[in-house]
Amino acid sequence: MSSVLPAPPSPKSRETTISYLSRLAASKGVSAREYASDMGVSLKRVINQEDEALKRMAYWGRLSIEQLADQVSWAGSPAGDVRLNFRGELYGTRSLRNPVVRGCPHCLREDMDNCANAPAAAMAMRGDWQFRESILCVRHKQPLVPLWRSQPLIERSDFTLHLPAVAEALANGRIVQQLCKPLPYDTWLDRRLSSGQDDTWLSSLTVYAVSTVCLLLGMKLRSLSTAEVNDDWRRRHAALSAGFEIVSRGEDGVRNALDRLALEANNGRDTPKAAFGQLYGKLSIDFVKDPASLFSGQFYEIAYWITGSTLAPRSC
Repeated sequence: MSSVLPAPPSPKSRETTISYLSRLAASKGVSAREYASDMGVSLKRVINQEDEALKRMAYWGRLSIEQLADQVSWAGSPAGDVRLNFRGELYGTRSLRNPVVRGCPHCLREDMDNCANAPAAAMAMRGDWQFRESILCVRHKQPLVPLWRSQPLIERSDFTLHLPAVAEALANGRIVQQLCKPLPYDTWLDRRLSSGQDDTWLSSLTVYAVSTVCLLLGMKLRSLSTAEVNDDWRRRHAALSAGFEIVSRGEDGVRNALDRLALEANNGRDTPKAAFGQLYGKLSIDFVKDPASLFSGQFYEIAYWITGSTLAPRSC
């Protein structure tokens, strides 16, 4: 009888630490919580990206320093009470931590087709799926779909508990796959998250700031409510794309769009809040009152302009 232990699963592109730990656990026939306990730590400590917990996971999974660092970057690490460091930038925690866990059905099906292991040991959860404003898998032209919902963080993060049901749903056709053409916003976001490359004026701004402005500006341009963009991914995608079309034109493009909104606001008699919708609140609070916040750079200049706007167009 051979005494050689089976090799741990190989890391996959964009995979998070929690996903890898869950696959490592599933390959041994236990839950992620049980496997973390066997390592001498808790699942919560891995979720919080604590150094000792990650070192032990790397040892048990035979991960290199580079492989572990990549997984940590795709998972998101605490950077204060309401912020996470994700892919080298700061994000609001709620933009990455959501009770609804989403994923690309095509990616997961490929994982299963290319691996003889149990589904929970084969399917990897990618880090970009966590971001609230990530709507599509650009590679497969597929919208991200809800896979499971769980409020408790520990239960939600033990993927070994949920992926078998996802695999069954995929096999039985209960998870519908559909095509959706990636728009410029989607390709910009995918490139920024993947490599950090950005040949636009937005390169000096955080992804979180840009996507937030795109969503709120797009909602105003498309006359969409918060409930509508939260309940329908198509409307959220439309709002992000409409906002990005304006924002990508540069600072003058944003100011010109705001000028138009001001002119349309009851012939200039409305308040800035009524004219600019939720974008006004975000700019007037997060941009102006906290210059060191997630919303820095050129948007900070725009914030001062919009909050002091008289709703008349700028003079030339």
